[in-house]
Amino acid sequence: MTEILVSQFVTFVLIFVRLAVALSIAPVFGNRVLPAAPRLMLALIISYIMYFSVPSYQFFYYQGLLWLAVLGLAEAIVGMIIGFSMNFIFYGLSFAGHIIGFETGLTMAFAFDPGTELENNVLGAAFTLAATVIFLIIDGHHYLIQAIYASYELAPLGTFEPNAALQELFIRYSAGLFIVAVQIAAPFFAAFFLLHVAAGLIARMIPQMQVFFVLLPVKIGLGFALLIAMSPILVFAVRKLLEEFETSLYQIVKAIGQ
Repeated sequence: MTEILVSQFVTFVLIFVRLAVALSIAPVFGNRVLPAAPRLMLALIISYIMYFSVPSYQFFYYQGLLWLAVLGLAEAIVGMIIGFSMNFIFYGLSFAGHIIGFETGLTMAFAFDPGTELENNVLGAAFTLAATVIFLIIDGHHYLIQAIYASYELAPLGTFEPNAALQELFIRYSAGLFIVAVQIAAPFFAAFFLLHVAAGLIARMIPQMQVFFVLLPVKIGLGFALLIAMSPILVFAVRKLLEEFETSLYQIVKAIGQ
């Protein structure tokens, strides 16, 4: 009877550790604007709900606290992997906004980015906020909880081991972060390249003209004009990226259990 009660308690603790760590790192839930106490309370409530459908972990009291600490660390690592994986798209979009802001000439206009918790130029912070709104609109926070719940079936409690498949997926999606940033910023690269070519031709034809002095406000105006013109396309692209990454997150969770 004692072993049964101990196993039930340990099962609940391990469920809570994985879920709490994942929520503390994941988008929206992991934002430092949200106090720690409500986040932990939310993790506690969801853990209690999941407890009745998650396979129990058989733990014997004679295994000791050291083994329990090892199990808790393993579950924390699984939660970190799941939570951090969801941030890949947000980091890519923030980097894309940073590139566009640099090309536009807004390198000195910095703002606090609540997504990355770092100072970024205003476009990078705006891209992160827009991605957060779209993430909530498509119920990405629901899918995140579903992915965590699926991880208990695909990677049962106490069975996590690092493997080559998980490492390969992490490397691939990390590289995809930069690919996403360059793809989003590509139209701006092309437009500013043509603008610089035109400025070079004007400088050759009219040497007396201060081209670089005139070029900066033109670049800012062109950058904002492109943002306004491409905003529907950017919103659609961000939504597709987030929806497609839901499948990628499932692959990562599946790789955890291999």
